[in-house]
Amino acid sequence: MLSATGASAGPPERVEIPDEAFEDFTIDAGPCEFAVAIHVVAHDLHVITFFDDQGNPVREITEGRLVVEMTNADTNTSVVRNVSGPAFFTFEDRIRVATGPALFWFFPGELGPGSPGAFFINYGRIVQRLGETTETLIQSGTQEDLCATLG
Repeated sequence: MLSATGASAGPPERVEIPDEAFEDFTIDAGPCEFAVAIHVVAHDLHVITFFDDQGNPVREITEGRLVVEMTNADTNTSVVRNVSGPAFFTFEDRIRVATGPALFWFFPGELGPGSPGAFFINYGRIVQRLGETTETLIQSGTQEDLCATLG
């Protein structure tokens, strides 16, 4: 569906995510009881950004291929998973929608006051409102608890 604003907006912009964005990193203990090292095995991601007629970003789509290796820093137990998504984000209401396999981690309190940490892959659809805390509005499919998998 097109609106007058949508029709006069500039063309979307597609940007490849460079190799430098995929350096190895470690998630400190919090989401799990142990630190997790993240290594990108394969990637070919890009972001498509859509703009309004004032040139402000309205929404983004991140798509492509992303395969990561996650390793328990204490035991060296590791798994490799495809977490390619895709993911969609709307700027006005700060809603993130991920479909397919998508990787998430949250430190205690990030999903609301008193919430525990979480580290999981959602295989399905998840809709979240981002703000001071992240509110999950819809979740379907299954989740792999990576703390349990790597523990």
